[in-house]
Amino acid sequence: MTAAELMALIEDGETISKTSFAGADLAGGDYLGAVFDTVDFSGATLSGATLTRAVFLHCVFTNATLESFLQNPADAANFITC
Repeated sequence: MTAAELMALIEDGETISKTSFAGADLAGGDYLGAVFDTVDFSGATLSGATLTRAVFLHCVFTNATLESFLQNPADAANFITC
C-alpha cells in the first residue's frame, strides 16, 4: 500500500487494522486523526508525516524513522501499548 492509498483510507474514516507497513516509505503523508490497531511499522519511514491526533494501539515501531514527529511533541499522537 502506498502513502497515497493509506491517506485515502484514513480520509474515508477507516481504522487501519492488522496490517504490516514493515519497510514502507510513508514519509510526508497526512495521517491526521488516523487510528492504527495492531500495525507493524518496523523499519518504516514516517519522516515528515503528520501524525496529529493519530491513535496507535498495539503497534510495532522497531527501527522505524519518526524524526519530524519527535521534534514536534505538541502534535500529540497517542501510543497505547506500542
